[in-house]
Amino acid sequence: MNNDPQLYDKSNGLQKKDSEYLLKRLEKDFKNVSPKVIVDIGCGTGNITQMIYSSFPDSRIIGFDCSEKMIEFAREKYSTSNLNFNCGNICAEWEELSVNLDIEAESVDVVTSTFCLHWVTNTAKAMENINKMLKPGKVISNQKHIFIFPKLFKNPFVFSILPLQEQITYQEPWYELFRKLEVPKHNEKPKYATNYQSDKSIESELTRQASTSQLADSQHLLDLAKPKSKSLTIRRRSSAPFPVYEIPPEKERIDHWIKLCETANLKPIEVAIHDSTFTYEDIEGFKGELVSLCHFLAHVPKDLHSQFLNDYFEHMNRCFIAHQNTLPKINVDYQFLTAIAEKPATTDTKNKINKDENQNEYETEI
Repeated sequence: MNNDPQLYDKSNGLQKKDSEYLLKRLEKDFKNVSPKVIVDIGCGTGNITQMIYSSFPDSRIIGFDCSEKMIEFAREKYSTSNLNFNCGNICAEWEELSVNLDIEAESVDVVTSTFCLHWVTNTAKAMENINKMLKPGKVISNQKHIFIFPKLFKNPFVFSILPLQEQITYQEPWYELFRKLEVPKHNEKPKYATNYQSDKSIESELTRQASTSQLADSQHLLDLAKPKSKSLTIRRRSSAPFPVYEIPPEKERIDHWIKLCETANLKPIEVAIHDSTFTYEDIEGFKGELVSLCHFLAHVPKDLHSQFLNDYFEHMNRCFIAHQNTLPKINVDYQFLTAIAEKPATTDTKNKINKDENQNEYETEI
């Protein structure tokens, strides 16, 4: 995404809307007792983490993100004695991550993540770290859960906004800039290639057109959005440091996250895909969301930002906005996936839980 905390904090209404699902589930599971420690992965500007804090003000809540700019913003705007923000990478080695977050292994009651883990390149490592930080075992009054919210779009959002964003990079003058970018290694800045071998990557249906006149029109995008029995690659700019997304069939997506949980020794409780719609009240609000999610912008020289965004908005208007029948409001249909899991208790943990429960009952009787 675009690393602009002020803009993202103001524009992420869609993310905040769907975070209500997480909050309602947390409030239901912890109706009688608050979790002692909550960790929020990929907290960004902290505004969703702050919503969690509002529901559990007595809990110790740690939000973390790999963006220093986002964390600086979150600290300044939302930090309290019980709500802290740290810089960290969920894919880092546990020793480094635990120091950055100031937590010990098996010390966290709840791990949340909203619209973050779909950006992670090493999901297995992320799940491994989630397992390490979670307390084992399930206590009726204090369940240990993780809440994972990978963002999964459907017709027309995923087949319009993301491809249209990328299609601009195939037009002049942007093509000459983006075709030379190499994929950076972890924590390295993007480098410009000395040759054009990266141009020979496999193209998808949605991004193969290079000129404005040949770019896919809205009907073509809608046709491509029809249900598929096979996965469909929707972006491919492999010559730049951006992931390629695939939209598998729903069952395949659900099975994938069940397997991710089980591989990390986490017991899936619920994995589901939800249909949703978000309404932007006007075009300017929609543009704010577009800019906040435009990760290509970081690789465009600052003096060319306005020109790049003007080209982007013009293309977006022609292929998406102009076909809305609710203007000035803009409706976006999409899907999001929720995964809820717990860390099973070992024999030693079960014995400790029973001992603690018996001790609590004894103290209550006294």
